[in-house]
Amino acid sequence: MKISFFLLLFVIVLPFYSSSQVNNELIKLSDLRFDSEEQRKAFYGFNENKEESDAFDLLYQAYDQSQSPARALALKRINDCVTYLATAINGKSEAKVAKTVYNYVHKEFLNVYKEKNSFVDLFETGEFNCVSASALYAIVFSKLAIPFQIKETPTHVYLVAYPNTGKILIETTAAQKGYYQFTYAFVNKFVENLYESKLISKAEYETVPANDLFNRHFFSSENVSLIHLAGLQYSNFAIYDLEKEELKKANEEAKKAYFIYPDQKHKYILESTLSGLISKNGYDDMENVSNLILLSRFSTMKNTDVNREAISNEFIKITQTQLIKNSDYEKFDQSYLKFSSELTDTILKKDIGFMYHFELARLGYLGSKSQEYVINHLDSAYQLNPLNANMRSLTAAVYERALHKYNDSKSIMELSDLFAGKFGFMKEADYFLDIRSRCLLDLAYQTFFLNDLLKGENYLHEFETFVKNNKSVQPTAELVERAYGQAAGVYYKKGNYAKAKQLVKTGLMYAPASFGLQQRLNQLK
Repeated sequence: MKISFFLLLFVIVLPFYSSSQVNNELIKLSDLRFDSEEQRKAFYGFNENKEESDAFDLLYQAYDQSQSPARALALKRINDCVTYLATAINGKSEAKVAKTVYNYVHKEFLNVYKEKNSFVDLFETGEFNCVSASALYAIVFSKLAIPFQIKETPTHVYLVAYPNTGKILIETTAAQKGYYQFTYAFVNKFVENLYESKLISKAEYETVPANDLFNRHFFSSENVSLIHLAGLQYSNFAIYDLEKEELKKANEEAKKAYFIYPDQKHKYILESTLSGLISKNGYDDMENVSNLILLSRFSTMKNTDVNREAISNEFIKITQTQLIKNSDYEKFDQSYLKFSSELTDTILKKDIGFMYHFELARLGYLGSKSQEYVINHLDSAYQLNPLNANMRSLTAAVYERALHKYNDSKSIMELSDLFAGKFGFMKEADYFLDIRSRCLLDLAYQTFFLNDLLKGENYLHEFETFVKNNKSVQPTAELVERAYGQAAGVYYKKGNYAKAKQLVKTGLMYAPASFGLQQRLNQLK
């Protein structure tokens, strides 16, 4: 996406965004990268206090990092200005106070309007824009104890001095008469026009004070704080970088803007820069895994294109790039560990965990990984999503392959017990039930062949209970004949004809067409 298109989209879309705050835990202090030690101290100080008094240090950060701004000198100039104005405005009306402050600050600090600059430039070159100049006036007003509000529109920032009384608009970018007082007559006329235009009801017009209606409808833009102006400065920095197609730098500034002022437009810039970095550089770059984790934090929010499905699809791309394309198991493990340690969305974390373990199990099965490796990853995948059909099919294939390693029923039974203990669904699978019934019959045959009657009886009892509890089992007639025929033969030789006859009859219940058992029964009559 071209940067020029991004900026056009920025201008078109942002006016429709509410400036109401969103979750400010989405960007953490640990996510930020600082341009200087001074900037780091400013953000750490803000994180601890979050007070208006912290705004100066957040604002006093240069966009041009080659600058070496003199913080102490800047503060001295502001304090000297306030000292002079405190005397100059003493005893004056609100209108004259606003005029005096506006003119003196403009004369002392503001030389030339420049769209791209930072708060530092006010003191270094006298260059300013609406954000930096409004911040300066807000600081001076605060020190002089002059009531004010900072107003933000989609494309501009300005101030209102004495918002509850004089309502004096301070337009910082106006070279001539950048202040304007709304008279009592103006306020009343404005409210009257609202009523005549049917923008307010008759009840409102007659009962709500004119000042309240004027404030509500004339100053309809959002109030922001001095701290928020610092956030706006960083979002401006991000836009400057976007114009130069420096996505990485823009993203770092967008994170700072959102950390200070977590509103929708900063969220939009942050989402856009994160998505842009991922699209541009892919997942050979491990830093983009971190970017995706940041992006995933927005997945539970409203008014976002970032959802769980989108993040899951991105993890599929990580898998394709790192694991399938490059066979880089180490990098893939690192990516997953980042996700599992930092994701806060439990549903998303579960989905990604399943994908990770399933893919490693699948490739382990197709490749040269050990049976233990494959089963362990299958087990982890099963715990996360026991109903997934692909996982169940792969488990069955792994079980079937493992069977070929053994030719004795005891080992096969142990293997079956292992799988049944880890993968509960296998206890109901027809192929699994058939193998278990075969093993029980074969073990019964072997133990009776060795004259171990007690163990043989136990195996037959286990087989009969197994068939009773699993109605779908169709015992193999040949194995039934061998097991019950061998058992009957042992008891017959011992002279226990009744027991032998009973065993043959029981065997015929499971294999009624068995010729061998029928013949034995005829001999026992």
